[in-house]
Amino acid sequence: GGGTGGGNSEEYVLVWSDEFDGIEIDESKWNFEIGNGSWGWGNGEAQYYREENASIEDGKLIIEARNESYGGFNYTSVRMQTRNKADFLYGKISASIKVPEAGGTWPAFWLMPTNSVYGGWPHSGEIDIMEHYGCNPGDVSSTVHNNTYNWNGGIPPTSYHYQTTATEEFHVYEVEWTEDELKFYVDGNYIGTYFRTNGGWQQWPYDQEFYVILNLAIGSHFMACGTENDLFPQRYEVDYVRVYQLSECILPGDVSGDGNLDVIDIVQLVDFILNPDEIEVDNCSDINNDGF
Repeated sequence: GGGTGGGNSEEYVLVWSDEFDGIEIDESKWNFEIGNGSWGWGNGEAQYYREENASIEDGKLIIEARNESYGGFNYTSVRMQTRNKADFLYGKISASIKVPEAGGTWPAFWLMPTNSVYGGWPHSGEIDIMEHYGCNPGDVSSTVHNNTYNWNGGIPPTSYHYQTTATEEFHVYEVEWTEDELKFYVDGNYIGTYFRTNGGWQQWPYDQEFYVILNLAIGSHFMACGTENDLFPQRYEVDYVRVYQLSECILPGDVSGDGNLDVIDIVQLVDFILNPDEIEVDNCSDINNDGF
């Protein structure tokens, strides 16, 4: 995390995160999707998603794919997301992740639109921050889908690839999303940008809120190799998910905005508490950073 350079006074501040430090998964932050979806979640995937395959271990989220029959499918796994619990428009969204290595595994860290205002997939967009196919160990990619660029008869989307020790160690996968760009990074190394052009919502539906998804799919019509059943169970591990957004507030509590923390801030804060309807207040006044 941390701020970025530049001459302006804005810098990234942490607005949401899950460090997975609790005993169990925080369901005030995550929803579990159950089942196999429509035609294997649209990709002919072979797994049945269950909540029971997710756990927390040593401060990390563990998503385990198992080779077991359940609900008419040969594998179980997890798909969890933050819709209507943590939805974001712009920001820096990152996670520290270690992916499984068996052929057939397809872990992803991605974003989907909270409300599909431009229509169903792919019209309202999709932002894939990290995907890894078990057929190509160490090859991670970031991809953007929309009405113009998609595998459904559109122009095939560009994927930005990066080769790393993805299956052996944790790496940080990140998108920096602004009004005009989606910039992708692995461990802070820049791997590519998708730019907004004058193509309208068809090319840039990314002006709406999106939510975070973590899932581990098995197989699909995209998978170039067979599923290595003898290597299961397979684990997709996430150390944290963090969302930063730009703030002009460098000094929390600087209510007066003069760059100092002093009695003037206290007087203005008391004035605001006594007369909340009369005084404009911004997030610099939000000392405890809870949004109020």
